[in-house]
Amino acid sequence: MFLDKMPNVQSAKQVTIMRAKPGKPIQGLVTGSLIRVMTHWYKGKTLPCLLDSLNKCPLCKIGIAKRYYAYYSLRGAKGGAAMLELTATAEAELMDYAKQCPAGSVLLVTASRAPGKKNNPIHVSVEFRDCSAENMIAINKADLDKDIMKRSLTRLWNLPEWGLGMREDVYVEIVSSHIQEVIDGNV
Repeated sequence: MFLDKMPNVQSAKQVTIMRAKPGKPIQGLVTGSLIRVMTHWYKGKTLPCLLDSLNKCPLCKIGIAKRYYAYYSLRGAKGGAAMLELTATAEAELMDYAKQCPAGSVLLVTASRAPGKKNNPIHVSVEFRDCSAENMIAINKADLDKDIMKRSLTRLWNLPEWGLGMREDVYVEIVSSHIQEVIDGNV
């Protein structure tokens, strides 16, 4: 049970998830990858919705409301890769700006919440930045693989590991069982 030395195990990369906090805007360049997900807030934590159209989501079955989030791959102000969490309203603002983006430009996004309550709406503003070849290399290096993004979200939500290359229908069955255990109070 106790070890004499650290094991030779590399942990999977955990990606920082950037959330706008009241009075503290966050900023970064959108680098490309995107994950959209419906979630439920249950017993003080976020869990993914397994989409009731499949009739597999235990939280939909008991009537827990859904919330939408989009996670964008982002190159943060310090140059590192991160995921920007946006609500449906904030993503709609971002999409309005993206439609106006000139060719050869990238989006420098600022996401902010008004000071006060932590659940104040997120507002997004965008500046268009010229996309030189040098900037594109840096942006492409910061773009996150979708599997890495999914694995980071499963860790955030304390779910069983998303195996690389795992079929989504297989994972949905595993997560459905896990969520049912949460509902039953076994986790």
